[in-house]
Amino acid sequence: QIQRYEHDLPLLQQYAHNRHQKRAKRQRQYDVLYWIPFISSQYKLKYMRARDKFAKAEHQVAQIRHAMASCHQTWRRLTTSLTHTRDQHEQSREHWNEIEKQWQQLDNSLQKLDEGRQFWYDFEKYQTFMVMESMQYLIQQEHQSTRNKKSVDEAMMMDAWIKTFKMACFEYDECFQHGQERWFTIQVEFDCALCNNVCCEWPCLDTIHGLLCHTCQESILETKRNMEQWTALQHLYHS
Repeated sequence: QIQRYEHDLPLLQQYAHNRHQKRAKRQRQYDVLYWIPFISSQYKLKYMRARDKFAKAEHQVAQIRHAMASCHQTWRRLTTSLTHTRDQHEQSREHWNEIEKQWQQLDNSLQKLDEGRQFWYDFEKYQTFMVMESMQYLIQQEHQSTRNKKSVDEAMMMDAWIKTFKMACFEYDECFQHGQERWFTIQVEFDCALCNNVCCEWPCLDTIHGLLCHTCQESILETKRNMEQWTALQHLYHS
């Protein structure tokens, strides 16, 4: 539509310009001949026709200009709306990408935590059990050896259990270090139950308060140590 207006407007403007010149010409002729009775009426009629044609041409030009202005205004409004819609779409896409990224991070963290749960379960079931079992056997054998002299077979068995205990302790330490390096470095965002700060670290679980940051957890442990020392001093004083 706007292209048709742009095509028609110069033609109408030229036509209006021609009508303007024709009207001016008829007006000059009428101004010269108005005093001649018969001729003046003819040129007056020609002048009026030229004036009306010029007015009609001007009206058509005004209509075209108004229509073009309306089209331009509509175009600007549509362009603004389109730009706003595109910006909203871009923001929505960025927001969705951020949500998808956070979801992927959460999924990775949950998978890593599940692996950690299985690791520490196996650690408790096998590594800790082996250390405790060998230690209990050695303690039991040590108590028996204080009462009875050990035979050669018992001494060999004792040496075997000592080696087993040492190996179990070594594997226990290796697995524990691996678990700390692998899972205690995970950072999660949580609200500390004491200081109410939003923290991004591995939370400490307190049986009374819940999830605590390391600073608050250390403060609680320090308070407990001080209370234990104070209790020990009081017990020593009263004894």
